Amino acid sequence: MLRFYAAKFTGLISNMMWCYMACFTMGEPEQKIRQTLRETLPEMRNELRRMEFPLLASQTERLIKGVDILSREQLGVLITELRDGIRETFGQQVFLKLNYDYRAGYVRPQPNPIVADAFPDIVPEFEDATRSIALEQPNGAVFHSMRVLEAGLTSVAAKFGVETGHRNWENIINDIESAIRGMNKSWGANWKEEQQFYSDAALHFRTLKNAWRNYVMHLHHRYSPNEAIKIYHHVSDFMLMLSQKITGTPVEMKSQEDVQE
Repeated sequence: MLRFYAAKFTGLISNMMWCYMACFTMGEPEQKIRQTLRETLPEMRNELRRMEFPLLASQTERLIKGVDILSREQLGVLITELRDGIRETFGQQVFLKLNYDYRAGYVRPQPNPIVADAFPDIVPEFEDATRSIALEQPNGAVFHSMRVLEAGLTSVAAKFGVETGHRNWENIINDIESAIRGMNKSWGANWKEEQQFYSDAALHFRTLKNAWRNYVMHLHHRYSPNEAIKIYHHVSDFMLMLSQKITGTPVEMKSQEDVQE
């Protein structure tokens, strides 16, 4: 998906249209018109290329080459052709406007840096969840949030030597809880505190699995934007809590066919 910043492009169009009007009046110095075109057209050409409008970019390139050799009337004609081309081409496009509150999350969707350091493999999932919220795709946001949660589950399982490969969450959580109940003094002086921490974490995994994960993998429920935001923040806070104790185990993300409850 291409990013289109309307303010920037509108500024370029405004400069070009000023040149167009100036070309057909005698009130503006010709040198000022040419200098404005020299400053505006290369950036416009680059933007049109980036937006994958090669014909418009080629038209702009013709103007760039003619800035110093064409008459002001000839420049005005080429600007008119480019203006009409932009109008026609843009009229055939669909542009999505991001909600102002979510714009920053789409452009810079980084997770909490503590979580990113502890679980670097899930940064792309955090980013996809954030962008799904910005694009008002709540089911996508919940789906990617659950993939983030899967990385946390995998890391806790590794802490207790629990196998996770091609196993469903229910069995993994059961084995983790069994291992937690078996903790003793061999875990260190603070083993009871550790046991409580991981007991709470396992309970949290089970709660989230039953409340959200099972549903997002099937057609039981479609999430509202507010529900997705709530789930996203809940998972983010939980992963931040996990980051205080463990770091991520490299996760091989499963395909849709491999996912089980």
